[in-house]
Amino acid sequence: MKRIGVIIPVYNGEKSIEKSIESLLSQTFNDWVAIIVNDGSTDNTSKILNKYMNDNRFHICHFSKNKGRPYARQKGLEIVKELNLKYMCMLDADDWYYPEKLDYQYQFMESHPNIALLSSAIGVTNKQQELFRVIKPFPKRQYFRFNNYLNYMVIPHASSIIRVYEINSNLNYNYTLSFSEDQDFLRRLLINKDYVFDPLIQYIYNREDSFSLYKYHRSMYYNYKSFKNLNLGFKANIIRKFKNIIKFNLVRTLSLIQCEKIYLSKVGINPTQSESFQYLKNQNK
Repeated sequence: MKRIGVIIPVYNGEKSIEKSIESLLSQTFNDWVAIIVNDGSTDNTSKILNKYMNDNRFHICHFSKNKGRPYARQKGLEIVKELNLKYMCMLDADDWYYPEKLDYQYQFMESHPNIALLSSAIGVTNKQQELFRVIKPFPKRQYFRFNNYLNYMVIPHASSIIRVYEINSNLNYNYTLSFSEDQDFLRRLLINKDYVFDPLIQYIYNREDSFSLYKYHRSMYYNYKSFKNLNLGFKANIIRKFKNIIKFNLVRTLSLIQCEKIYLSKVGINPTQSESFQYLKNQNK
């Protein structure tokens, strides 16, 4: 039995999907399978994926039309369960792993059987493929448990490893959420469970190229919709909606004067010298 299933949703990823896959093939941990869900791509993504069809480590599913991220993630989750995998990880088609990512997370989860999920810091690159920010909500390793949705401590979904048996049969990605389906899934997964954030960078994400005011607005809208689905009460929903309006108008104003980078510069923190060196070392592999 393979130990880790890596779900890779992709839509029109011809420019980046090979680098994502190569970072998986370069892992020091070899007991994995890749579950690639081609979400109706109209570019050369299908042709690229065909190169891996004869490798039994790859399970490739093609949608005939674009359905959206929650459908792709849910299909990957269903295959993970069908294959009886112990752990599930994510890898978006324009992102990549450091070589020790799976090994490090697997060893941690094996030695902490009470932990449902381990998340790690994310390195953020710019258009020049330089490491310019780090998404690290906590400076040290933190252990969490929450019993109220309003007290959920947000951690990255993309860089996480999840113990599959903690995902009960009624827990699925919400098809009605075109954005923020990942945090919606984590909130419902982790309620009354133990989870961990580790500040070590294991995952690289190009946020600057993918940021837009439209995406930001949609993400905020669907995140608010996700909270409404939790039935937290009128007061909690009004407070969250008010906060979203303030944040959105701030970014909209920055966008109108072409200063989105001011907002982006506040997302995460500057990398340390050691983190920058580690990034360059892995970038050149």
